[in-house]
Amino acid sequence: MCPLKLFYCYAHEDRIFCQELDVHLAGLKRQQLLTTWYDGEIKAGAEWEQEINHHLSTADLIILFVSPHFLHSNYCYKVEMERALERHEAGTARVIPIIVRPAYWQGASFSKLQLLPAKAQPVSRWSDRDEAWLKIVQEIYALVMDLRATLKTKLDQWLREGNALYDLKQYEEALSAYEHAIELNPTYAYAHRSRGWALYKLKRYEEALPAFERAIELDPMEADTYSGRGWTLYGLKHYEEALAAFERAIELDPTFAQTHRVRGWILYKLKRYEEALPAFKRAIELDPMKADTYAGRGWTLYGLERYEEALAAFERAIELDPTFAQDHRGRGWAFYKLERYEEALAAFEHAIELDSTLTDAYKGKQAVLAKLN
Repeated sequence: MCPLKLFYCYAHEDRIFCQELDVHLAGLKRQQLLTTWYDGEIKAGAEWEQEINHHLSTADLIILFVSPHFLHSNYCYKVEMERALERHEAGTARVIPIIVRPAYWQGASFSKLQLLPAKAQPVSRWSDRDEAWLKIVQEIYALVMDLRATLKTKLDQWLREGNALYDLKQYEEALSAYEHAIELNPTYAYAHRSRGWALYKLKRYEEALPAFERAIELDPMEADTYSGRGWTLYGLKHYEEALAAFERAIELDPTFAQTHRVRGWILYKLKRYEEALPAFKRAIELDPMKADTYAGRGWTLYGLERYEEALAAFERAIELDPTFAQDHRGRGWAFYKLERYEEALAAFEHAIELDSTLTDAYKGKQAVLAKLN
């Protein structure tokens, strides 16, 4: 899980307290539990108000350094603190008020929250400030661990919801769930990969591609991510790049029949028939019940002018799925090349019955009729 983001809200007169706490939080930062931000990190030339608003709106934890100057500052009190408390009430962030100097804070909007240090004793009044900061850091650590557990639960819930919606083919809703998961943990490769597959199913290939590429950056050893990237590139008709993606997927998991099958189809599209044939053969070995694999083998053998073998492959595809017009069309062309015209005519007519828009089947029928006449 990525580190939680902590935002310091303070009056400039209290910057020393901000710097002291940041030093004491070094252990949590080195454990990748936290990152911290304050307005001193704004680069020259940047829009300071826009920068502050961005970090305030995306922080998981917001610390208020309460002092007379904090309470006096309209920007700290009326802008930053009110926005922080809105997010606290909405459950999108946790606000931690720390009393750093004596001030009359009773009745302030934040007074209903747990105040630090214990008994709201101002940090400046402690004889040993290191001890005060240690106790504060211990409280922050406990809150961080609690918040991480909560976020992980929410993350798992969004991913389970996304997967359930994906299985129901409700891809728009699944996409939304995966995007919520990514908001909670932007470095989780599985969430980016799942988002990529949802976008692929929606045929939003241009958006799916960077989703898969981000997942690969985060986890370069997952075969399914390369497979998703390959299918997306295939959808974009970038066949050479798709081929490379599928070949990487096969390196990582050589047992997945679908990857070998699509690799075969790409090699067929590229007219690399001699390479396509063993790809389909391996896919059949791994899954001998997939009609599309036999169809691919059939078209590859057809391209190699091995028409008897092509016919056998198309007939096996039709046995497994007799409703796919393209396989009847392929069978028709194999019959045609073997000069078995009556059987070719019947195959083309069956293809047209199944799909009246299949123009190549009409061409085949006309070619056969020309031969018979």
